[in-house]
Amino acid sequence: MTNFINVEDCFIKTSICWVNDRFQKIKEEYPEKYEPRIKEAVNLKRSGKYVEALNIYYDIMYEDEKLYASILYYMFKVMMCAGSFCAATTILYYSMEINGTTFHTKDPIGRPFSGYTQQYTQFLRIIDSIRAVIESQDGRPLFEFVSSLSGNDNYQYSRSHDEIESEVNSLIELLAYIMSKVTPPDDVDQRQGLTFFM
Repeated sequence: MTNFINVEDCFIKTSICWVNDRFQKIKEEYPEKYEPRIKEAVNLKRSGKYVEALNIYYDIMYEDEKLYASILYYMFKVMMCAGSFCAATTILYYSMEINGTTFHTKDPIGRPFSGYTQQYTQFLRIIDSIRAVIESQDGRPLFEFVSSLSGNDNYQYSRSHDEIESEVNSLIELLAYIMSKVTPPDDVDQRQGLTFFM
């Protein structure tokens, strides 16, 4: 079992897997046999044990030599809750690269149905939260967004105000880079929103 030192250690090792051809990038859901471990990781996240949760997610992917979009998405949530916004957003980008920005399926009676993937929806929520910080110097939308990912009604940032501020400043630059790489859906309003950081 992996024993990461901190969130950044997990981010570095996951990024190494991302560029390693040995690891397949998997859009489909992880195998059902991992469900008990996934639930354990979710509970660890809710109780603020972020590194322990990341250990579980990483181990599953490392054992299978597969980067599951869904597990990367779960890792994104954990890293956001830990206050590692840049690492989290990069992991979300990896998941979005696998899963795309939109999905197309059919509803229960066979009618076509489409929308944004959960990854892209969260990406837009990050943009909206950071926009609020920049435009009105209001950090509440970002805190509320991160708190909603935690599943903990008593969530508080685990990092200092200065560390959070530094993460936000770095995230602004990272968002501009990621947006230059992501092709948004054919939605004029969203395209206009995405140019805010570019």
